[in-house]
Amino acid sequence: MMALRVPEDWRAVAERILDAPGVVVVLGGTDSGKSTFCAYLGKRAAERDLKAALVDADVGQSQVGPPGCIGWAWIGQEGMGREQDLWFVGDFSPVRYLAECVVGTFRLVMSALARGAQLVIVDTTGLVRGREGLQLKMAKLQCLRPRHVIAFRRDLAATAIMPLVTMSSDWQTHVVEVPPEVRIRSREERRAYRLGLLQSYLAEATEEEFGPEILVTQAEKVLWLAAKGSMAVDTPHGGEVLQGDQAAGREIRPFPTPWERRLCSLEEEYGRCLGVGITTEVDPWRSRIRVRWRRHREGKVRLIRVSDVPLDLLGME
Repeated sequence: MMALRVPEDWRAVAERILDAPGVVVVLGGTDSGKSTFCAYLGKRAAERDLKAALVDADVGQSQVGPPGCIGWAWIGQEGMGREQDLWFVGDFSPVRYLAECVVGTFRLVMSALARGAQLVIVDTTGLVRGREGLQLKMAKLQCLRPRHVIAFRRDLAATAIMPLVTMSSDWQTHVVEVPPEVRIRSREERRAYRLGLLQSYLAEATEEEFGPEILVTQAEKVLWLAAKGSMAVDTPHGGEVLQGDQAAGREIRPFPTPWERRLCSLEEEYGRCLGVGITTEVDPWRSRIRVRWRRHREGKVRLIRVSDVPLDLLGME
């Protein structure tokens, strides 16, 4: 997050928001200053003794938890605390997972409010162009029904998002400018930043092996069911689940999709994330999977959801 002089329009908008706190959604393109604005607003809230939470829905450049996830944390004068909860998306771009991003953001905002947050600041991705950008942003706003929306003019002025947001009577829209000192980073810089985020998150990780009692999935595929002797295989007609001795005498092979060296979420049930890690070894024939992961909440692991995005996109060949 960059250090910059706080513009006057940011100061004025922050005071108006803090006079009527609630859910605040921040919209803008990549490298527009959204995260810096969120940090400033959180600091000002703390100065007013308001309990503030940040829901970071930027799955590619998240400040809360590892990339590929949505997370929330308390935010105040001393900056941001550790993640309180995570929602696993499994990709560093929201394009293929618009529904996951909307549902996850909604769930974490509700979680922060239930924990007593008076101000919930939602930082969003820089995806504002095209059909996907419009669908993602408007779906989030319709689900969250925020009290305030921050719209960064530079990136939204030429999109349908700006007129749709400003015409709505469901929230108060505050249009702000992108500070001139904000610099757009290169793709390589953003990739290096993601790598640093993941390495930092996994610094306290431990490795653990799980067996056939765990349900393991990747997108729509099931590697094995939570029952001994059940596995998912490829057939000429697509996927098939074999139980017990059904595999005897058949020439079969597990799904060919790579499962190792992938980001994964360890969950008590779907959406109830206990921690995030990386798969290090997968043996579908023995129904064994090893994961290097960091736990952030207590609970029994019953489900492992594996990303279908190679980690080399993070620079982790």
